[in-house]
Amino acid sequence: MQALQFFRNNIGVQPSLGVIIANNKKMIPEMKRGVVKRFIAAAIFTVSAVVASAQAPEGLKESNAHVGVIYPISTNGTEALKYSNKFSIHLIGGASGQEEAFCASGFGNFIKNDGNGLIAAGFGSVIMGDAQGAQLSGFANYIHGYAEGFQGAGFANVADVSEGVQAAGFANVNLGSIRGTQIAGAVNVAECVDGFQGAGYINVAKDVRGAQAAGFVNVAGDIKGTQIAGYVNVSGDVNSQIAGFINVAKNVKGVQLAGFINVAETSDYPIGLVNVSRNGEKFLGVTVDDNMTTLATFRSGGKYLYGLVGAGTNLTFDEPAYALEVGLGAHIPLAKIFRINTEVAVTSLTDFWNTLQVSSSFRLLPALKLGNRFEIFAGPTYNYEYSEYSFYRKNISTQVWSNNDVGYSQRMYIGGLAGIHFDI
Repeated sequence: MQALQFFRNNIGVQPSLGVIIANNKKMIPEMKRGVVKRFIAAAIFTVSAVVASAQAPEGLKESNAHVGVIYPISTNGTEALKYSNKFSIHLIGGASGQEEAFCASGFGNFIKNDGNGLIAAGFGSVIMGDAQGAQLSGFANYIHGYAEGFQGAGFANVADVSEGVQAAGFANVNLGSIRGTQIAGAVNVAECVDGFQGAGYINVAKDVRGAQAAGFVNVAGDIKGTQIAGYVNVSGDVNSQIAGFINVAKNVKGVQLAGFINVAETSDYPIGLVNVSRNGEKFLGVTVDDNMTTLATFRSGGKYLYGLVGAGTNLTFDEPAYALEVGLGAHIPLAKIFRINTEVAVTSLTDFWNTLQVSSSFRLLPALKLGNRFEIFAGPTYNYEYSEYSFYRKNISTQVWSNNDVGYSQRMYIGGLAGIHFDI
């Protein structure tokens, strides 16, 4: 994917954050509840475990403690990159060959090999090897190798492979696979995700097993789970998609829910005003209701669910009234050439200057197919109508309830709708 390639070519590194929680599915709700004690206990446990099993890699000297101001002003001096330390603390910044339990600096850490345990910095940490435990930074964490545990940064986490949680104020970038959770204020980028991606703005991934949630956009290859976005979802194969504006996918097994448009090669359960799929239906037609409002309509959807939009007019009043209609429907198949279409729709009438009428209706419309492309339908409707100044109101014998007040009127009544459309 272009986004992933961009980060590979231009960043070449990995950010990380956090607390050791690999494969702990209860971590997210605990974080939300702010259970600080559990976080501290996890960090202490991690440090203790690493100290107990830590061994300096071949070629590095061992040191129990490394204390300094900034490299090379420290107890290990200019030889700092040749030491593996169990405990390190620096006033400004530290450099080391490897950290095995605890490392903290006021500004930054540079670790040539692995950084295990708790790695903390006021600004950022760079770990050129693997990391196991928690990496906490005020700005960014970068891990060139494998990260297991929790990565937390005020701005960004970058890692090649991550197993656990990445949490950043702005972005998480994972150039390989991630097993766990990515949470960012703006952007998450990953090759493969086995868990959850959550961003305030955008998620980008190749393959996701779980969920993608973003305030604005989700982009993914294939998803075995759910995409949820405030604006746009884009995916290959997916179980379900939920977006405020548009969903785009290849094959959808479950529901596509969008505020406006759903696009897919195959989708039997799209819920949106406009639904376009290769195996679906797209009908253009004309309808007229009991109030003589005539509309040109577009109905589109899958085997069972569809959306409708329409525009037209009503010429039976003293001044022309213009009509707009939106709604959702469901097909109930009964025979090869016969079915019942149920619809919920909202229709407005207005002259765009002085008055407005809004009608909400439930429709039960038996439909008969004529050949391969045409369908005629007609049936009863149950309506709630709100009108300003009773301008568009007509006397209807099937009125169930009404309420008139100064400046407006309301009523419920039984009406009807008929129409014809053809498959495009």
